[in-house]
Amino acid sequence: MIPVMAYPSDEADAFLLKMASRGHVEDEAILNTVRGIIQRVRSEGDSAVVELTRQLDCPDAEGYSLRVSESDIERAYAHVSDELLAALRLAIANVREFHEHQRETSWFASQPDGVLLGQMVTPLRRVGLVIPAAQAPLVSTLMMAAIPARVAGVTELIATVAPRRDGHIDPVMLVGARECHVDEVYACGGSQAVAAMAYGTDAIARVDKVVGPGNMYSQFAKREVFGVVDVDKIAGPSEILVIADGDANAAYIAADLISQAEHSDDCSAVLVTTSPSLAEGVRAELGAQAAELPREDVIRASLDAYGGCLLVDDLGAAIELANEIAPEHAEVHTREPYEVAMQLRNVGGIFIGEYAPEALGDYAAGPNHILPTGGAARFSSAMSVTDFLKRSNLLGYSRRALDGLTDAVVTLARAEGLAGHAAAMEIRRK
Repeated sequence: MIPVMAYPSDEADAFLLKMASRGHVEDEAILNTVRGIIQRVRSEGDSAVVELTRQLDCPDAEGYSLRVSESDIERAYAHVSDELLAALRLAIANVREFHEHQRETSWFASQPDGVLLGQMVTPLRRVGLVIPAAQAPLVSTLMMAAIPARVAGVTELIATVAPRRDGHIDPVMLVGARECHVDEVYACGGSQAVAAMAYGTDAIARVDKVVGPGNMYSQFAKREVFGVVDVDKIAGPSEILVIADGDANAAYIAADLISQAEHSDDCSAVLVTTSPSLAEGVRAELGAQAAELPREDVIRASLDAYGGCLLVDDLGAAIELANEIAPEHAEVHTREPYEVAMQLRNVGGIFIGEYAPEALGDYAAGPNHILPTGGAARFSSAMSVTDFLKRSNLLGYSRRALDGLTDAVVTLARAEGLAGHAAAMEIRRK
């Protein structure tokens, strides 16, 4: 199901190039469609959002409302089991506790002669979440986007969720929104949801930032509206890399590779190991385990296209390769997993040891699962409270303190040819 390749080798290089190209598709047809949708929403407002949602998401709907009412959210609880609600609340508590550690505070520093310097930290006022729900009701993603925003102190939080074909949002998504203290929920998704939140309509007031993963249409839309509003990372297909030695459990590793492959047929799942026997054991487990799962076709398509096992000489080479790939998720299944994990610099989320599967982080452990993909872990980070904060630099000066810097500022301003800047300093000497 997955090839075993020596690394380095020409075969391995070709595989890595193919894997890296997944998240960098520039489809002109999709881009033009997205731009057309954005323009329609800007010019037609709610009518465009409703028409596009009916056409693309809920053609079978007899009744459809863009804004989800409070009574609809209350009724959703009757369709969520006690077991699911308890699991949801446990996960929310853990995610909130983790993100509480990320709080930032303003700071101020007084200096002699009446100087005050500092940085004022303030939360964004209004944030919009675009939550994927086309293939599955991803309430976990709703949690991961909403909770850090709430911990940051965002004033107004809205969520857009694509409805089912019958025009209704899955009840667990509505319950999740209520439990995460989302203020407004709208039954729309994709490009039209992003455009509505970025530019505003009669029903949906514009936001300051749009966050959340989704399909290519919503990601292209986020890229198009950036600058009008802020956006989070541009999400690509999911990915996992497992570093393992000969002591690792092949069944555990196969299960974790499958847990990513089942998302979609463009996900990547890579094992980097020093052990040829482990590689063969994982290959056998992949076939056996996939055959028992309902999404076997998706799993096999994903592993056939973007699954692979790379054999390296030692763990140092495995670490170097992982840092080069910069995966979304990296698991470490080695005799000394913490020692290896501390050397991983370019990874969105690190899962240490055989009892920390990636699926645990997807749902209930606490760390955020909205992570950089497509090699972006080289320069970006997991979603956090800081994504919903602004920092304003502060300075206050007395006349005496200003006099001490005037000559230097005037000299620098004149060197840049900015006489007005120099004059703004000198006028205060008079």
